[in-house]
Amino acid sequence: MDIKLIRKTWITITISIALIIIIFLTWQNKNALVSKIQSENKSVEQTKSTASNADKVAANKPIPNIKKSLLNTTSDDKNSAQSSHYIAECTDLDKLAINESLNEIDNELLIDSDKFVEALKQSTKLESEIAHALINNSVTELQSLQEQNPNNKFISYNLISACLTAKAECEARLFADARSLDEQNGAVWFLSALNELKNSNTEKFTEFLIEASNAPIYEEYWRDYFSLFESAYSHVGVGNSPQTQIATLGYIAAFSLPAYKPLVDFCESIELERLEVLDACSNIGQRFTSNSSNILSSYIGLAIQQKVAERYNDDKRLVQIEHTKHEYDKMMGLSGKAMSLTLQSRKRTSEWLQQYKSLGEFASTQYVIEEAIKLSADPDFDPCEFDW
Repeated sequence: MDIKLIRKTWITITISIALIIIIFLTWQNKNALVSKIQSENKSVEQTKSTASNADKVAANKPIPNIKKSLLNTTSDDKNSAQSSHYIAECTDLDKLAINESLNEIDNELLIDSDKFVEALKQSTKLESEIAHALINNSVTELQSLQEQNPNNKFISYNLISACLTAKAECEARLFADARSLDEQNGAVWFLSALNELKNSNTEKFTEFLIEASNAPIYEEYWRDYFSLFESAYSHVGVGNSPQTQIATLGYIAAFSLPAYKPLVDFCESIELERLEVLDACSNIGQRFTSNSSNILSSYIGLAIQQKVAERYNDDKRLVQIEHTKHEYDKMMGLSGKAMSLTLQSRKRTSEWLQQYKSLGEFASTQYVIEEAIKLSADPDFDPCEFDW
């Protein structure tokens, strides 16, 4: 499965039609994406992002649960307003009147990506230059910016990430410079490990993977993308509004992810005697599920843990991971209706975006589910009300 292609398809949808419909479709497609990942994992056991199982090396470490146990819903919940996990939905589409003002966007840069990219290109502000480089996934632009700003960890991280996702041949010194600049950051060591694996240097890969799993922090600079794009929009004359933030979210969602399949395959094939390497695989998988702010990375973390557990035939851990994956699946199942209610209200949409900016995709998804459940418990709540 080409995650890059799917995510870029998602953003194309996100910025091509009326804002509120855009973001709704975005979430529908995100659910479909996770379902596709899950399906692939069942049919091709060596595939990356979908996982559902566990890890033996860390047998004494708890599997990270889905931060809150609000997802114990059953298939009958939708039929019972008394259920603690019931989410109401508007079934009368005629009542769900889309506010016409949402289609009257006063700045076409929000809906015309080509014009926005061109405006970024003409800007001399650093944030605009970085945003332009990220949208184009341009190693050349990012390398130039890094040379001009040698102490900027955000640029450095995105440069080595682009080296992997753009399939560019980058010099080893770029990764070495990134590690030197951000040596406490496991995410930088992890990208360095993937680069060594890409180059078939398993010794260096193992060394860097162990460093990544033991590093004191794991920072992917997720929150910085929001502030960057909000500044970039501001520099080209677009104000900060929910519509702007939704457009920002669309660009972030389209960013490429590194190819994780070689890592999953590597962890699956490690000899049982190489405990340190297996432990590093397990730990990095757990970091993805516990530290990552995005849902795809959480699923990938489960996949890695599954492979290690399978190497040890650890049925107990496999059951634990299966339970965690089941909780993730429930969350994704509830998120569609929850997002529908969220996006029918300007206030709820703004609150969700703030959660997304502060805590990331995973926690903000849990947040909208909780809020939708609370709303649905109110007998006077009208799920067809549209308030923008």
